[in-house]
Amino acid sequence: MAERIEIETEGRPSEPPVVSCGTYNAPTGRIVLGTEQGELLLYDAAQANLAHWIVLPNGCKVRAIATGPGAKVYGYCGADDSIGEIFVLDLRGPQARLLGIPQVDSEPRFWTTHRCDCAVMGPQGEVYLGEADRISHLVVYRPASEENLHSHPRENS
Repeated sequence: MAERIEIETEGRPSEPPVVSCGTYNAPTGRIVLGTEQGELLLYDAAQANLAHWIVLPNGCKVRAIATGPGAKVYGYCGADDSIGEIFVLDLRGPQARLLGIPQVDSEPRFWTTHRCDCAVMGPQGEVYLGEADRISHLVVYRPASEENLHSHPRENS
């Protein structure tokens, strides 16, 4: 049986969030909901309350998210008619960072992704992003080491 849960969003802008995607992070017990307003709502399942809400730096619609290793959540954000970006949410902070625009410069041709509406984690920590467009692609993003992420956060695309 389904149960409706009202998420109290005190302190947010007046319009209610429009949830576009979600995932569960078992190590932290957090449900992470992405919104069309470019926010990440971190819901504490054990306490049944909204623990944090984070606005992405670019404020674009959260299109897809997937639970990564440890306390990480990876996702893709962008408007319907523009190029989007990959982001990572570290639930230990919590803090979200943009990782850049996924581009592929290989055969058969160069392309820049947009409208990735699906994200799934692979067995080695890679992120699979599926485009939802007239000509769709499957993008594989392999996160760099922690050391590289802290020194060059936007060069890891």
